[in-house]
Order: sequence, then structure tokens, then C-alpha cells
Amino acid sequence: MTLFSRSGLHHSLTRHRMYLVRDPLVALVGTDRFNRIKQSRRYRFLVEAFTMNVFSIVISTPNELLVAGMDFGEFIGTRLAAVVFNTLTGRMYGVWRDWLLRKLGIDQESRFYKKYAADTIAFISFQLPGYWMCCLLGGAEFNEAVRASVILTIIAGLTGGPYGVWLEKVRVECGLSALGGVETRVS
Repeated sequence: MTLFSRSGLHHSLTRHRMYLVRDPLVALVGTDRFNRIKQSRRYRFLVEAFTMNVFSIVISTPNELLVAGMDFGEFIGTRLAAVVFNTLTGRMYGVWRDWLLRKLGIDQESRFYKKYAADTIAFISFQLPGYWMCCLLGGAEFNEAVRASVILTIIAGLTGGPYGVWLEKVRVECGLSALGGVETRVS
């Protein structure tokens, strides 16, 4: 059986999955040190800040440039502000989502539509209060804040589920469990 035969390739891929983030970190710092690092709050903070920032760039760029009509300078300023906000709130959102999913009885075995609905609720309920506050503190009139919040609710409703999937994928790639907690030790 060769590596390139169907059964050989399948066997080699299922025997050891290559993690794009975890494996290079293990190679760099060693297994024992990586297992200690991933137990730290700082590591989870960095993983979830990264996750929120990448998702925000992918989702917000078309909206800001094409829908809102920002010029390039406004877009860069908005993205820089978003990096700060997303970095500060990425881990808080992860904690909020994990807590809410546990309260709703959602786990890895739950059906996709249940997880999707729970992720949508988590995303809207976390994003809306902060966005509302940013609008009002930024000088928006009450009716403008209401309109902007309605649009955010629609966007968050469409992106909450995909963000939950993205968050779980990145967590696993980084050696963490998909639904909070720390994954078993790397050996």
C-alpha cells in the first residue's frame, strides 16, 4: 500500500491530523511547554482575540467599503478601532458563548441547527448592548441608534452561527476544546 493509493492516503490522513497552529507551536516549544502554555488565560485570550479580529475583517470589509461607502482612510480608522475593541472583547465573548451554550444544554453532539440557533442568540445578545452604547457615546441620536441596532441585529443574526463554527475550528487548531475548557494533553 503506497501513500498515494486511495486507502494509503486515507489511512495516513486519518492516523495523524496536521494542526496548522498547534503542531508548529509544539515543534517550537516542545510538548510539555505547549501543554502548560495552553492552560494559561493569556493563550486563550490571544486565540480568541485573533479569532474575533479575523472574522470581523472578513465580515466588515465589504460592508464598510461597499455598503457604507467609506473612503479608504475611514475604513482603515474603523478597522484600527475594531482591532482594539475586538481584542478586548474576543475572550469575553468566548466566555459568554460557552456559558450560554452550557445553560442551553448544547454540546458537541447537539444537532447543527440547535448550535447555530444558540450561536445566533449568543452573538446578538453580546454584540447589541456594546454596539448600542458605542452609538450613543459616539453622539448618535436615539432614533439613529435604534436604526443602527436593528441593522446590527440582522447582521449578527446572519453571522452568529458562522462565527460559532469559526471559533470552534480555531480553538481546535490551537489545541483547545471546541466548546470551552482545555483540550486533552498533546503527547
